[in-house]
Amino acid sequence: MSVFDEWRSGGTQIHWQSTTAGNEGTDVTVFTRRCGTPGAPALVCVHGFPTASVDYFALTRELDAEFDIFLLDFPGYGLSDKPAAPYVYSLYDDARLLIHAITNAWQLDGYTMLTHDRGTSVGMIALSMFADRDDVSPPSDVILTNANIYLPLANLT
Repeated sequence: MSVFDEWRSGGTQIHWQSTTAGNEGTDVTVFTRRCGTPGAPALVCVHGFPTASVDYFALTRELDAEFDIFLLDFPGYGLSDKPAAPYVYSLYDDARLLIHAITNAWQLDGYTMLTHDRGTSVGMIALSMFADRDDVSPPSDVILTNANIYLPLANLT
C-alpha cells in the first residue's frame, strides 16, 4: 500500500459551510485524520501550500507514541473538496474551519498546534480569532515553521 493510500484509508470527513460572504455557505467536505496515541497530549498539525496533511506522514510515525495527532486538509488541498469558481479561497475562512475542527469535530481543550508555511498564516489568524472568543480554547503551545519540518527528508541545497 502506498503512503497516500494508507493516509487516505485512516482518515474521515467532516462537513464545513464556508463563512466567506461570496461563498454563500457552500458546503465543503473536509478530510481529517487522527493518529497516534489516544489520551496522549494532543497535537494539531496545520499543513502549508501547495500541499496537504499527508506531508506530516513521516512526522506522525515519529511522534505517534507520544501524541494524539489531529490533521486536516483545507478546501482545495489534498483529499478535501475542491470547490469550483466562483468559490473564494481565504486564509480567514481556513482559520475558522480550523477552529471549528478543533472545537466541534475534535473537541480539544488542551493541545499544541504545529503549523507550516501557509498553515502558519492560518494558525496566526486563528490565534487572533481565539483571542476574540470566550467559547473556544486556544492552544497551550504553538510551533510556527516555515521550512522543511522533517530533516531526514529535507533537501538543504
